[in-house]
Amino acid sequence: MSSDTNIWETGVNDNGNGTDNNQYFISDTSDTVKRLTIQRGTGNIGIGTNEPSQLLDVSGNINLSGNIYLSNTGTIYKNDIEYAGGSEGGEGGATVWQENGTKIHYNAGNVGINTSDPTEALEVVGNIKATSLEGTGTNITALDAGNITSGTISNAILPTNISATNISATNISGDGSGITNLDATELSGTISNAILPTNISATNISATNISGDGSGITNLDATQLTGIIDNNRLPTDISITGDLTAKNLNVTGSTTTIYTDTYQTENLEIVSTGADVPSLKITHNTTSSINIMQVTDTTGTQSLTMTHDGNIGIGTNNPLAPLHIYDTSDVLKVSNSEITINRSILPETNDSVDIGSAERKIRDMYISDNSLWIGDDHKLSVSSDGKMKFRKRRTSTLPKVLRDASGDDGAAVAYINSLHGTSYQNVTELKLNHVLSYAKTINPEYKTSDIFGDETEDYDQDTAADAWQINNSKIYLGSGYTNIGIGTNDPDPNFKLHVDGNVHTDGTISADDITIKGSAETQL
Repeated sequence: MSSDTNIWETGVNDNGNGTDNNQYFISDTSDTVKRLTIQRGTGNIGIGTNEPSQLLDVSGNINLSGNIYLSNTGTIYKNDIEYAGGSEGGEGGATVWQENGTKIHYNAGNVGINTSDPTEALEVVGNIKATSLEGTGTNITALDAGNITSGTISNAILPTNISATNISATNISGDGSGITNLDATELSGTISNAILPTNISATNISATNISGDGSGITNLDATQLTGIIDNNRLPTDISITGDLTAKNLNVTGSTTTIYTDTYQTENLEIVSTGADVPSLKITHNTTSSINIMQVTDTTGTQSLTMTHDGNIGIGTNNPLAPLHIYDTSDVLKVSNSEITINRSILPETNDSVDIGSAERKIRDMYISDNSLWIGDDHKLSVSSDGKMKFRKRRTSTLPKVLRDASGDDGAAVAYINSLHGTSYQNVTELKLNHVLSYAKTINPEYKTSDIFGDETEDYDQDTAADAWQINNSKIYLGSGYTNIGIGTNDPDPNFKLHVDGNVHTDGTISADDITIKGSAETQL
């Protein structure tokens, strides 16, 4: 078909959007795009496009004066995203728009967001976020203030009277004349003193500071007080019935009397200056079997006890003497007749403590027959045959009883060096206490008398006598232990016996060399 100005043509070609999609078209010969295209294979119709992708594909604007009807299953897409679709409500039912996953419904003049059946002009199922919401609010009912968590509500918008279970606010202003039945237990934060009434009646008050002269405070229950109370605010006299628990209690006054079954405190300090009576006095019924005082640790173990009859026990809750010290076993008992000890008595440092004095001497001293040591090397003992012996211990080797028990000189030196951090080279350097210390590694029950007994080979020098009698004359043993002086403390070293005075004998004197100064008288 043609006219004078335009040439129209119709025909078919093999163009299309797939196999077997040859097309029927109508076009102007001057057009590069067919005005109307119908694909044979898909049945798609294109207006303004040579390759329609849908049943009706329009490239350009559509001017519509009528309606577009969408079936229940039909959908409108915008940029390949679902924009509108059919509704199961059927004709006259709700329609729906969908944008970014949020659905908007329109039904009978109402708009619903996240609901397909809105009953108001706007009904939202979910949260609303808005910069401003305007209105008189006359129809706002059943507002749950507990869900108002942020933002500011203008006082001008609030009603005159508010009824609420809980209100949390930074500031609430007003004269408070209409506030009744206020539950003070729900109050927190700071309340200005100027806002409080003159008289307050409350069951419990928790506050950092309460100021006032306190003249109107009556029937104060001290069991409800916590925190710190300034001493200046306490009355001069306080009467407490029941238990008093305090971290620190400072009491001043001429008389402080505590009548209570239990008094507990973390620290108790008694400061007494210029007192004319005892600073601490405990009056106890002596007929009672209950202890006067007990000091225990957290496990209940008593470390100090004073019984009803005055006995004091340290480490024991059953002292058997006026003073009884116990540490896994009895250590010391002191009574009015004797002092009983169960441990060794040692000075803190060597050669620093006296027993008795030149003016106040020990009356009697009872010592075991085993030995009395003088210094580190010498001892005075009574042997098993009844002889008194002066002995000097041998230091060149260990005592025989230790050697017989596999004791070794080198092992003893090594043990003492390890124990005391010393650097001894030879057993001769070891002190008496060192030998005893090493002996206890062989037998923990060893005593000094056990390792230095009657064995003569354990002593470098040894003397013995049945008895010694000292009248007006003195008997001296020479410094070399080889001569004896009678009546002189400087016996002549050339003689075994040096007598300064007369010698009387009923027997025979026999010697290789006898020197007599003065006259000699012999009775036949």
